[in-house]
Amino acid sequence: MAICVKILLLAGEGEITGARSVQRFHVPAIQPEAIRIDIPQSTHPADELRICIEDCDDTLLVRRVSLLDGGAVPVWSTNGDQFFPNTSYTGVRVIPLVPPGQGAIIMMTSDVCSVSMPVGAVWQPELAQGCVLEIVLQRLAARECIEILASRVTMSASETQYLKSQLDAALETVKAAQLLEAYRLLAERDGEICRLREALALAAQSHVSRDSDAPLICRTNRPAQDEQDERDGNLLSRLGAHELVYVEGEIRKALPDEPPAGSSETFDDWCGTNTGCMLCITPRSGSTYLATLLASTGSMGLAAEFMNPADFSQNITDIVDRLAELPCTEPHVSKSDIRDLQTYLKCAVRGSSAIGRVFGMKGDLYQFLPLFTRGWLRAGMRKVRFVYVKREDVLMQAISLYRAQQGGAWSTAHTPRSEVSFDARAILDRFDYLIGMMDRWETLFSLLAIQPLRLTYEQIGANPEAAVSRVFAWLGIEGGARVTSSPLRRQRDAESELWASWIRAEAESRLRGAAAYRASRSAALT
Repeated sequence: MAICVKILLLAGEGEITGARSVQRFHVPAIQPEAIRIDIPQSTHPADELRICIEDCDDTLLVRRVSLLDGGAVPVWSTNGDQFFPNTSYTGVRVIPLVPPGQGAIIMMTSDVCSVSMPVGAVWQPELAQGCVLEIVLQRLAARECIEILASRVTMSASETQYLKSQLDAALETVKAAQLLEAYRLLAERDGEICRLREALALAAQSHVSRDSDAPLICRTNRPAQDEQDERDGNLLSRLGAHELVYVEGEIRKALPDEPPAGSSETFDDWCGTNTGCMLCITPRSGSTYLATLLASTGSMGLAAEFMNPADFSQNITDIVDRLAELPCTEPHVSKSDIRDLQTYLKCAVRGSSAIGRVFGMKGDLYQFLPLFTRGWLRAGMRKVRFVYVKREDVLMQAISLYRAQQGGAWSTAHTPRSEVSFDARAILDRFDYLIGMMDRWETLFSLLAIQPLRLTYEQIGANPEAAVSRVFAWLGIEGGARVTSSPLRRQRDAESELWASWIRAEAESRLRGAAAYRASRSAALT
């Protein structure tokens, strides 16, 4: 998104002739970025400084505002939620984040948006020469506004989830006034009164202590309970709290019953005498190809995405069909018997591990988080091993993700439902998403002291047999790496390569332009 920022100096009711700066900036999504605009020079005394924002249909998240002198040294700096004293706003709604000091959401509520303040509140006249106003900000989509504002509005988890479900691609251009009105109406609705954060606390109730089988969140009358809950919440925020809430909601829809009370079993217990292989993945990293290669050996069941919210219904059908094919050593299982998550996963393990000696399951971070929060996956497991699959070329991975989402062809077994056109912004948004998930996987591994086997898309493609051999050696399985074939092939093609070259060329051009601008600024200041 590009915006136009103007800074005007005014005296009385009118603008001082020639006392203005006008610059255009690209405002990124996901990551905050600093933009700098020169303070206009004037030989006339000014009473008011006005910042005008034009051509901006999106909502902004402002983290920090600073005034820099000629040497780029901050004269003063303030958090985005504080801004300036005695400031007035026109066509702008400012919503501070919670807790204070994190910044503020800036919603444009009209076509004329400006922030005005007395000159004396910003700087003394003698500091005006060569000053630059620096604003650290990023663009927010409507869904991100939902997640941030949900913590400020008394709203049930189901209402929040309903609103999210309505915010499809068309709603990305929703006007701020409409979004705020939707929040007001939702907040006034009858129904559940639990907040989104309370739903998160319920999702986190699986933090089991070492000295008790009871979840910490359910043990009352403990002096340190509030501090413990806060620490749990902060940890989950680092790992994807909002994503966890969404997955928990989908679990409750597909598997509404609660698991049996008092159980402290883990995947170690469910594997029995077999071994478990958890493929920890990022989307479009070659994990499905690897899973079919592992299954082709006959030593391991196909590692399906049992925790993918979109696949619960089909997975239940497949699990029941698979169990019906097994010898009747255990009671028959029907679809009506699988109504809670624990029963669902135990049946999945039983069905998959019956094929070979290894139970396989794959999922991205947000699919696996509910298993960690319940304590069913943890560090130090004896029978379950973790394999982390990622991709070295993240830009090509982002392009692959974009094309799969837009065209519907998630593997060579699928036929694209439509042609996909190039969209650099959409691709870079997915690039940021993938980088974020990789960082969160590393956070989880580090905090829980999990040392996974690490494989890359490039290694799997270059030598599939070697990749399979490494997995089975990691699992302690001998003689299980006789790969036959996989029905899948790599989808990478010349068009993806071309798109990547365009984005890389643009990035290189922008970097050179930024360096040239800084050099010219330094020369002008000297």
